[in-house]
Amino acid sequence: MAKKKILVVDDDVELLSIMKLDLAFDSVFEVIACADPFSALEKVITDDIALVLTDFHMPGMNGGELLENIRIKKPGLPVFLFSIYYDDEAIPKHVRDKVDAIVSKPIEHEKLKNLILKTLQV
Repeated sequence: MAKKKILVVDDDVELLSIMKLDLAFDSVFEVIACADPFSALEKVITDDIALVLTDFHMPGMNGGELLENIRIKKPGLPVFLFSIYYDDEAIPKHVRDKVDAIVSKPIEHEKLKNLILKTLQV
């Protein structure tokens, strides 16, 4: 059985390294880390991605803009947004309405793992 691919997008490369190690639990998932949202969008288009986890605040294209592009290219793909601004006005309502889940930073990894397992029905 092929591993499901999770794409993690954040301009913080240290957080990417931690997330990559943490999410590769039980060898169920292949975790792809991407520091650039434009490259991440290309991976969504070309790779068989099962779920995207993206930061909201990133230079060039924020997580909301990445979400909008993903919804155009792969409408049913689950997208989780993580941010230090969980219910803040910094995340516009139209973004909160379209994202599958918002995960607040600091990330509670066990809670995130359970949410991923439930979403992907693994």
